[in-house]
Amino acid sequence: MKAWKEFWFEASHSLPDNPQVHGHSFKVKLWFETSKEKPVSFKGINKLEWQLKRLVDHTHLNTAIPAPTMESIAVYLYEYGLQLVEMQKIDVKFLKVDVYRPSLDFGIES
Repeated sequence: MKAWKEFWFEASHSLPDNPQVHGHSFKVKLWFETSKEKPVSFKGINKLEWQLKRLVDHTHLNTAIPAPTMESIAVYLYEYGLQLVEMQKIDVKFLKVDVYRPSLDFGIES
């Protein structure tokens, strides 16, 4: 089974093909493995969600991600999330990250 948790964030960025600084709303979906035998830890999910959201919410993404495309944002959040799970021994099996831009009705699955 898979479980997911969503959060929204607002951030600015610039891209090589659009160098003007501009901002967007993003929706992120964090995916976890769960089962009847080992239910997912809500405490762990909420801790991971909070830490990932504070990395990107109301920031200029170029300061952490060289070319912050939706693909790069998904990879950044996934890789950082894996590090957090390991370093802080968060009791979840973190599977993937989806990033969605509602204004485009377009999303990326990592």
